[in-house]
Amino acid sequence: MPSNYAHHRFGQDALKLLPLRQQRAIGRMQRLYDAGTHGADIFFYSNPFVKDDLSALRETCNGLNSREVIARWCEVLKQHPSEGAQAYLYGLLAYCCLRSCLMSTLTTPVEGTDIVDREVEFDRYLLTLDGKTPAQTYDLSRSLKVTRGECLTMAPFFPPAAPGDIHRCMVNFRLATRFLARKRRKALSLWLKLTTAQFRRQQMPEHPNHRCLHLDSALMESYRQGLMLYPLWAQQLEAHLQTSEE
Repeated sequence: MPSNYAHHRFGQDALKLLPLRQQRAIGRMQRLYDAGTHGADIFFYSNPFVKDDLSALRETCNGLNSREVIARWCEVLKQHPSEGAQAYLYGLLAYCCLRSCLMSTLTTPVEGTDIVDREVEFDRYLLTLDGKTPAQTYDLSRSLKVTRGECLTMAPFFPPAAPGDIHRCMVNFRLATRFLARKRRKALSLWLKLTTAQFRRQQMPEHPNHRCLHLDSALMESYRQGLMLYPLWAQQLEAHLQTSEE
C-alpha cells in the first residue's frame, strides 16, 4: 500500500510488454487500467480518520492467493463484459503479479523495521532511480482520476462495494496522494496527527531508511522478475477467458 509508485510504475512497464492490439485497447481505457494497478489498496483510503468496513475489504482481498482472486475477477468480466472492464482486469493482473513477486522480500525480517518501512523505502528508491527528486514530494495523483461511470465498471470486482464507495475511495486516494506530496512538511505532519496511525505511516521521510536500504536491490530484482512473468500471466488470462483453461 505505501508502494503506490511501485505499482503504478510496474503497470506502465508491464503494459509495454503486451501485444500491440492489447496495448491499444487498454490505452483507450487508460484510467481504468491505472486504477487497476493499485488493486484493493484503494480501500485503504476509504476513511483516513477511522478504520471502516471497506478497509477490511482490502485486507480480505489481499489475503487471497493470486490464482483464486484472478479467477474471481475473470468471472466478473464474463458477467459484465466491456472494454473498460477488460482494461481494469489487466491492471489488476499487474497488481497481483508485482505483489506476488515482491512479498517474500518485503516480509524478510529486518530489525527495527516492518513491511511498511520497506515499501516506503522501495518507493523512494524507484522515484530516485527515475529522477523524481526529492522523492517525498512526488505527486502521483494525476494518474488516479476516474469518472463516476468508470467506478460503475470497477465496483463489481469488489463486492459488496458500491460504485459510490469506489468513487469515494478513489477521490480520497487522489487527495491523500496530493497532500502527502506537499513540500511544507511541518504543516503536513500536524494534519497527519488527526489521522489513523497506519495512515500516518504513508508519509515518506526526507532521508533513506538505512535499516532496510540493503533490500532495494533484491526488491528491484523481484520487480524485474515480475515483468518477465506478466506477459505469461496475461496469456494465461486470455486463454482462461476464451476457453476456461486453468
